[in-house]
Amino acid sequence: MRQLFLAIFGFLACSACQGQQTSPKESEATRAEPQRAQEAPLPEWLTALIKQQPANSIEESVYQGKRAYLIMPADRNPDSGNEHILYSGDGHIICEFGGLAGHVTVGSCDMNGIKFVQTLHPSGAS
Repeated sequence: MRQLFLAIFGFLACSACQGQQTSPKESEATRAEPQRAQEAPLPEWLTALIKQQPANSIEESVYQGKRAYLIMPADRNPDSGNEHILYSGDGHIICEFGGLAGHVTVGSCDMNGIKFVQTLHPSGAS
């Protein structure tokens, strides 16, 4: 009985480790995005926002197949409930989220759909 339990537990643990399968087109686009991202300059609105409001971190991301930016402003406390702001490539706020449970507090977005590309401004860097 114990061996059966361990076998089932092991199977479930291994199957949980396997990520969602992506289509070849999506996978290819996600791999190509970092290369394109390094070549592209920052949008003017993002450069102005950085000068106006310091940020703990700025990450370039892909959301719903489009370029996006995930920003953690320095004036928001960790786990405050809306410490992350996801901006579209043209500077519009898609959503704000955070807290211990990671709830969306402003706007609407699927946090699992945010794909990291690169860190543009690491936390603590000057």
